[in-house]
Amino acid sequence: MKRRKSSDRVQGLLVMLPWLFERKSASIDEMAETFGLDRETLLRDLHLSTFCGTPPYTPDELVEIFIDEDEVWIREPRIFTRPLRLTVEEAFTLKAVGEAALGVMGAGTSSALASALAKLPNLADEAPVVVRQPSDPKLLELEDCAASNEIVTIDYFSPVSTKTTKRDIVPMRLWVDGEHWYCDSHDFLSGEHRLFRLDRMTAMSRTGRFAEPSALPAIPDEPGFNWSADSEVVTLHLAAGAQWVAERYPTLRVKKLSTGAMEVKLYVANEAWLGRLLVRAGNDAKVVAPSKYATLAARTAREIRARYA
Repeated sequence: MKRRKSSDRVQGLLVMLPWLFERKSASIDEMAETFGLDRETLLRDLHLSTFCGTPPYTPDELVEIFIDEDEVWIREPRIFTRPLRLTVEEAFTLKAVGEAALGVMGAGTSSALASALAKLPNLADEAPVVVRQPSDPKLLELEDCAASNEIVTIDYFSPVSTKTTKRDIVPMRLWVDGEHWYCDSHDFLSGEHRLFRLDRMTAMSRTGRFAEPSALPAIPDEPGFNWSADSEVVTLHLAAGAQWVAERYPTLRVKKLSTGAMEVKLYVANEAWLGRLLVRAGNDAKVVAPSKYATLAARTAREIRARYA
């Protein structure tokens, strides 16, 4: 059997699930015929949908599919029963992506997608949408250097050591995460692949020297934060006021507790970073494990006060 791409399976579910939500139940043969799938493929995709939902991925936030002999039933997750309230930015993004999809698919103005998009302009017109272009002048220079493997000298500030070091790097890939741009690079100071944040480069100059492509290390296939083997796993309990931590940072596990708090396991690269995070979260975050970090928030707060005393 030919392996189907994940994108095709997800695209199919985005069509099948609303169809099934509307009917509440359907026969397997009816669904297979409607969506042009054989029974085995259909059932495999339906089982995949049971892993779909929203954080914290508790049972009431997941899609529930029940299959009994030849019948399929579905129960909507709670997210689909709440009124949808989009921010201006979300409405603008949804409209832009939807209109692009209409152009690709060649769908007519009478399609369900076109009908849904027609309801969005009032949402998007309530306030102006600001489109921010990257303003860091280093960005274009680094992109040019990455294309030619030119060596660049930078002064780089580390918030962990609070020191600035001068180092030669070869920019290899630039990418954005949230409000910050990052540069995957070969760092001659360490002799390894390193990730640098552009706004922490306090100075940058081109050297006119170039690295041999064969001498450069491989970088991860996908841009993002890659954790080393010596990173620690820390378990936090987050009250409502600190649950933004689970949304902002990569997590290993998120679990909703009966108390309403959230248990989060995440990678921590160094103690100083964790200390600053705990200070920002205040009393809404508690370290569960490892125990050596139980008093880290208080220690970090004292160090910060001493610095400004």
